[in-house]
Amino acid sequence: MAPDEALKAALRWHQGGQTAAARAAYDAILAAFPEQSEVLRLSAVLYLQLGEPGAAARQLDRALGLQPELSGAPEIELKLLLARANRDSGDVEAALETLTETAGRYPNVAQVHEQLGAAHHLAGQLETAASAYRRAIALEPDAAPLRANLAAVLAQAGDAEGALEHADAALTLMPSLGPAFKVRGTALANLGHLEEGRVALERAVVLAPEPDSWYQLGVLLDELGLWDESLTAQAEALKLQSDFGPALSEHLFLQRRLCQWDGSAALEARFEQVLETEAPGLKPFSYLSQVDDPARHARCARLWARQVRERAEFLPRRSGSAATLSWDGSRPLTVGYLSSGFHRHPTACLTAEYFECTDTSRFRQVAFSVGPDDGSGLRQRIRGAMAAFHELQGRPLAQVAAAIVDEQVDILVDLRGYGGGAVTEVLATRPAPLQVSWLAYPGTMGADFMDYVVLDPFVATDEVLANVDEAPLILPGSYQPSDSTRRFEDRVPTREACGLPAQGTVFVSFNNSYKFSPTVFGAWMSVLQAVPDSVLWLLAGKAGSSTDENLRREASRHGVDPSRLVMSPKLPHLDYLARLSLSDLFLDTLPYNAHTTASDALWAGCPVLTCAGRSFAARVAGSLLTSAGLSELVVGSLEDYQQLAISLGNSPQQLQALRAKTKAARRSRLFDTARFCRDLERGFAEIASRAAAGLKPAPLDLRQP
Repeated sequence: MAPDEALKAALRWHQGGQTAAARAAYDAILAAFPEQSEVLRLSAVLYLQLGEPGAAARQLDRALGLQPELSGAPEIELKLLLARANRDSGDVEAALETLTETAGRYPNVAQVHEQLGAAHHLAGQLETAASAYRRAIALEPDAAPLRANLAAVLAQAGDAEGALEHADAALTLMPSLGPAFKVRGTALANLGHLEEGRVALERAVVLAPEPDSWYQLGVLLDELGLWDESLTAQAEALKLQSDFGPALSEHLFLQRRLCQWDGSAALEARFEQVLETEAPGLKPFSYLSQVDDPARHARCARLWARQVRERAEFLPRRSGSAATLSWDGSRPLTVGYLSSGFHRHPTACLTAEYFECTDTSRFRQVAFSVGPDDGSGLRQRIRGAMAAFHELQGRPLAQVAAAIVDEQVDILVDLRGYGGGAVTEVLATRPAPLQVSWLAYPGTMGADFMDYVVLDPFVATDEVLANVDEAPLILPGSYQPSDSTRRFEDRVPTREACGLPAQGTVFVSFNNSYKFSPTVFGAWMSVLQAVPDSVLWLLAGKAGSSTDENLRREASRHGVDPSRLVMSPKLPHLDYLARLSLSDLFLDTLPYNAHTTASDALWAGCPVLTCAGRSFAARVAGSLLTSAGLSELVVGSLEDYQQLAISLGNSPQQLQALRAKTKAARRSRLFDTARFCRDLERGFAEIASRAAAGLKPAPLDLRQP
């Protein structure tokens, strides 16, 4: 068969979807006529369709080598195909080299700049990706997909306002563009417009269903308090991609929040399998309440930190801005605090008095708030204690990093870790010479951009220390501060007003429901069965969620009357403390203890019974109790935990004595905020002196004189 006729036959097979026949035909032509550049091009297109980008790249290299004088549209087409083949085969650098060279030769071809933007985006180079997309848009201003792509880049860079602007522009040009709706929805959510964001994301999953769109919708529904609907969205994401890490993490977390424990074991096993493959997106925070194993927590955190570093590559770094710390004690140290929790939030509840106690002659405090301004008294107290308070919610990450650099922060304290609202990419740019993890995340961040983690003698076991990548800064007392200014005694209601029995033991666990587990709940039910007339007081789930119903069903399965579970709505902080004071014994959770909630219970005079586990998160309540002088309430096994709860529940005299001792613990080291402040200040001064001397971070134990 003549070459032209053979090529026509190959094209018919190719266009008709008969890929095996087309491939054989192209191979036969090239075997006989190896210098047919058009056949090489068509063969490369087929290889790309078959998912063999490496073979496609080889064909395209041959085609370009046969035509050294090629120019114009034919050259552009081959170069774009070659860049795509290299990108799809994982060689993004080769793709960028080809596209950069092509853009230099053909600066007015929008498609070249579009593909260059896509390659930079894939490489995590968001600033150059945005520049390339802007160049393409200048050449083709009516191309809606270009604007949607730019919006996606800006969203990833933390520029929610810019992302929303370009997503809206794309939708004006093409009202049914699904990817633009996804970016619009996430940008609106980041700016606090949750209902509008929901509408956009619900449109996105209809027009362009993909795992990330369903995941983003689920996250937004979670923020709206629609836990069951959020769980459904994450399940849809997993139907499309069973190993999609973000949705897998959220699905498990939501199941725990809803106390839907049926089937969770299979999902937890899948999480472990995905973690073994080091697939992206598995969230360290949600893992803390899944297993009690510091080594596994560290593995998940290191994987996440690696992804954070990759995402942060686009952020500018100012030369020398964070290389050294110059300090000889003659000026106050500037300590910056980065958090999304400077409002009615556990972080603010714990730290407000600490900030007020700081010695401002020795330390200049600066806050970088990436969370909401709720106008609360807590926020005003924190603002009043700061030398400067930066409002940065919804701002581009580069702007957050620049604010830290501009303040010439010596020690940057991260008060969010890997929890919701974190901007960890900012930390990865190293905006300060020393970076410290404290309070919000109970575990290692697994990141080389964090220098120290604040611990205490109880949480800093050998096993925990062996799985902490930061240098430990070990305080003499608990690592957790408190607020001793709170007064609630005039708000205490009667038990009856709270739906509690006037007589009988009131067990309480006002922990978030994601900390509950079938094992611990089973122990609670055994306690209720063994303590007549006792009840278990819990926080009610989100209005409209199935949490309370699920817990009552679980109680019935254990042979316990569901009416013995009393659900309390969430209340203003002082009212919540007042209700805690009515309880006889707080039953802690494992493997994620009560943290702020345990401190609150002790301040309210309610004893806390905890089972200390192996991980940081599983030892916090034990730390608080030890610091409060109540170490007899720390046990080492769930069996001992259950037996002690039963013993105390059946002994009103013991409980009365224990409550009296707990009330007296207000005068313990745990609630001596001024003393805590001096300890942490001493730690900060010592790590700063070490850094100023050119020494690397090293363990610091402040129990030593």
